[in-house]
Amino acid sequence: MSTTAHWRRLGTAYILRDEYSTLYAKRSGSRYHLMARNPNPIQGGWLTLGTYRTLRDVQRAGLELMQEVSA
Repeated sequence: MSTTAHWRRLGTAYILRDEYSTLYAKRSGSRYHLMARNPNPIQGGWLTLGTYRTLRDVQRAGLELMQEVSA
């Protein structure tokens, strides 16, 4: 992962991008969801990668996931 990758606010969601993928964090009710777009064009939609209580938790999980994928 690039060392300059960080979460940015995009409307009501937060977005984390690197050169290979994009993750989103969005609040739904009292929880935050870590999501990615479904790569299958036939199914479309979103993949929920996890549900968290706080924005800090979802952002930490997203950064860890990006680090695992790029390693």
